[in-house]
Order: sequence, then C-alpha cells, then structure tokens
Amino acid sequence: VLSGYYMDFNTKLGQNGEDGAVTYLHEKNGNYVSNYYDTLMVYMVKYGTGDIGVDMDQRHKDKLKEIFDEMNSFENTTITTTIKAGESLGNVVTSGYCQCSICCGQWAGGPTASGVMPKPDHTLAVDAQNPFVPMGTRIIMNGIEYTVEDTGAFDRYGVQFDVFCADHATASAWGHQTFEAFLADGDENEITVTKKGCYVKNLNYEDYIALGKLTEKEEELLREVMSEEFRNEIPSFGVGSDVANLALT
Repeated sequence: VLSGYYMDFNTKLGQNGEDGAVTYLHEKNGNYVSNYYDTLMVYMVKYGTGDIGVDMDQRHKDKLKEIFDEMNSFENTTITTTIKAGESLGNVVTSGYCQCSICCGQWAGGPTASGVMPKPDHTLAVDAQNPFVPMGTRIIMNGIEYTVEDTGAFDRYGVQFDVFCADHATASAWGHQTFEAFLADGDENEITVTKKGCYVKNLNYEDYIALGKLTEKEEELLREVMSEEFRNEIPSFGVGSDVANLALT
C-alpha cells in the first residue's frame, strides 16, 4: 500500500517541474534520502495497536495516507545551482535552427545576438527572456564543444538550448533531443543556473516529532523503533507486528 502511495507521488512530481529540476529537504551526495521507513514507523506508532497494526482495510489505508501526506509533499519553486567548470548541468532539451527566414525572421542571414556570425557545431542560443546560462558560456554536449552566442524564444517549449545548424533541413530534422551538458573547462570558475522545478519535503521521523503531533509515549516509542539497535534486531518481515506489539506494552 505504502509503495503505491510513493509511486503516485513520484508520478505527480515528474509531471510538475517545468525543467525537471527537483531538490529535497533531505539529500545526500545529490540524491534524495528515502523516508519510507520513517513514514511507516510513524504510522505504526500512531495506529499500530491490535489489528490496526497488521490489517489494512480501507480505514487503515486512509490513516496511512494521512501520515504519508504529512511527511511527503512538494511545491513549485525556482532552483538556483552553482556549476563549476567540468561539472554537469544535467540533461537539457535542445532544438535546431538555421539562418533562414523561417527560423530567424527579420534577422535571417545576419549575425547572432552577440555580434558574431553563427557556425554549425559551435553556436548555441539561449532564451532571451529566461537564459539557461549566460551569454559566452562554453558547453560540451554529445562530444562537441559549443559557445552560447545567440538568443531566441523557446523557453515556453521546455527547450534550454537551440543548436545552430548548417541548413533548414538539418534544423528541422533535429527535433527535440536531450543530452547531458557540461560546463567546458577554461570557462569562468563557475556559473549560476536557474531552473523552475519542485522542492520536495521528505520529512524524516525527527521532523515529524517536531510537528508536535505525537504524545510523549508515542514520541518515546518512535525514537525506540527508529534506533539502529531496534532496526538491526528485527527482520524486515517482522517490523509491523513487532511495532504493533510494542505499542500495546
């Protein structure tokens, strides 16, 4: 049941962030810290008496969902990350453009926004109103080093970079391609990248205690079942019944 709640939550999360950027309240080495066990134990401590500890009818599922929602939520936010030379900017969505009037309108055949003439396998454009990285930034994608020299209007399509192509056929065939992008060595020491995304509040058991929703006895029990000693002694298949029995003492 709980695994299903997490699956639904992650599906909604994946559909929400415009750039796919997600940060968590609790992270370690760039990865989220799971609060699955914390959520389960808070539920067991609050409702793990008698059959409520082991029998998941609809009423008990609703109680578990209530705890889950209190400990797992997200909100839209703007995420600013500092990237150093050689580091990954993550996966980016790219499109293609050329110098023709279809792609560039009144600026067809002219120089880029930076004043230089665009070159294939070299020139990148960023959105003029919401640039993913600053003008002049050197980017490595798909084994090619590019320089941000131009601007366009494509942020609303979820595109971070528009790649200059030699002709319109190549630009049209490009479509939307996703690559991992890196800040090239030799750039400034670091740049700031801003993305629209989600901030996830993955509360752990200590965060839940701080909410003040547990009695003194429940808090004491929760700290006991979250201790390394308790977790090492109880096999995973016996956690539910053991916590339920402990709650009765």
